Amino acid sequence: AITSTLDLKEVLLKVLEAMSHFIRFSRDAVLLKENGRFEVAVAGGEGSGAIPEGTVVDVSGDRFLNEIATTGAPVIGNDLESRFLDWRGEGEMLAGVPILYRDDLLGIIVLSCRDEDVSRELLFTLAGQAGVAIQNARMFTKINVMATMDGLTGLYNRRYFFELVEKEFAKIKRYGGPLSGCMLDIDHFKRINDTHGHDVRDVAIRHLARLPNDPLRR
Repeated sequence: AITSTLDLKEVLLKVLEAMSHFIRFSRDAVLLKENGRFEVAVAGGEGSGAIPEGTVVDVSGDRFLNEIATTGAPVIGNDLESRFLDWRGEGEMLAGVPILYRDDLLGIIVLSCRDEDVSRELLFTLAGQAGVAIQNARMFTKINVMATMDGLTGLYNRRYFFELVEKEFAKIKRYGGPLSGCMLDIDHFKRINDTHGHDVRDVAIRHLARLPNDPLRR
């Protein structure tokens, strides 16, 4: 079932798999809307020319995609053109359907269909199920982030730290190898708080939290 997983990528693949049971298509792409922009989350199919995953698509600048986004209805035809998804197979139709959740546009599914008679109602129903599953996956991710991340610094919190330590110690115990850690402290932190107040204190904490990231990655 589409809703049997909370992993977003798996959800999208299950959506396309479910559609393949009812509609014959050679290529597919799922564009998800995030912070006002659309990005290709999943793309695949036969032949060459598939749009790379992660590509940001200007939906408003594409007549085909913009019609789907603005009307909230499926668009199907063999005379449709798309600037960004120009990979329709020979003799196939381009079909696009919005992914909606409570009238909010979450994304767009685009297919290069072999079937001449593609049911708009079926597309819309399957995309509606996709909307529920995508929203559930996103909420799960959001809740998981809130449970493991500190809201002020964006760093992992104490709970995640101890979970990570247990995993790393288990790996070292099994495979061997070095394990190191680092602890940072702010000198005279109480003086900063007493002299400049909570707002400056928070700025100091956020600044310290950012310092180790780049050097440690290198």
